[in-house]
Amino acid sequence: MKNRFEGVGWLKKRRDVGRRSKLTKPNPKNPKTSIKWTSDSVGITLLNNASDEGHFHLIPMHVYSFIALYCRSWIRKRAWALENACKLGDDDQAKTILNLVEDANERQETINANSGSLYWASANGHDGLVTFLIDQGANVNLAYGRVRAVHGAADNGHAHVVRLLLDKGASVKAGGDPEGAKVLRRAIKNGRGDIVRLLLEGGANMDAKIEEEDAKTSMEFAQESGRHEIERILVEHRLKNQQSTAF
Repeated sequence: MKNRFEGVGWLKKRRDVGRRSKLTKPNPKNPKTSIKWTSDSVGITLLNNASDEGHFHLIPMHVYSFIALYCRSWIRKRAWALENACKLGDDDQAKTILNLVEDANERQETINANSGSLYWASANGHDGLVTFLIDQGANVNLAYGRVRAVHGAADNGHAHVVRLLLDKGASVKAGGDPEGAKVLRRAIKNGRGDIVRLLLEGGANMDAKIEEEDAKTSMEFAQESGRHEIERILVEHRLKNQQSTAF
């Protein structure tokens, strides 16, 4: 068949470094007869390259269809493409990649095979996409490096996403921030009182010290930084806890 990618410079140069494979539109009655596919497939390479550079519109829908429906052993490849879509804030393409996978368990596996998908959707403040990923089985407490999706949302000032994640059972404590003190510190530094409230409600420890930085508590940092409004929020939270423990 004629190369439908002819003239697309970056795509043509990066198509495939190994064996070539012919890609034709799938035949619903017998997909195996209409697609010749190799283990070093041009479709996967195109999908990854397109998602990396934000050129989803150059990939025909039947490429997505093949990868989503027939490449059962390449879940991680789809997961990378999904993460890139979320990182670029392309909600439509992220949903397209998942909607083409009919099996609910496989959709869940695709999302959780690469924890960056939920993290970047949260960090970009795309609450609709975050809700979609969670509804499709995303683990809200899956670690992305040493942080979680709620940290990405908090660090970028998306209070509505922080609340959404906490309502879905997200924890503010992670491997790199076992007390939630670091993400709380960053919210104080950014002057985001609304996010500070949410993090405290979510279990962040305002009395924990960040030893590797300055060994100060959140209250001490707020006082020294002149964040008086946040200082009042911290005081109110402490009094509220004291009253609840008194009863």
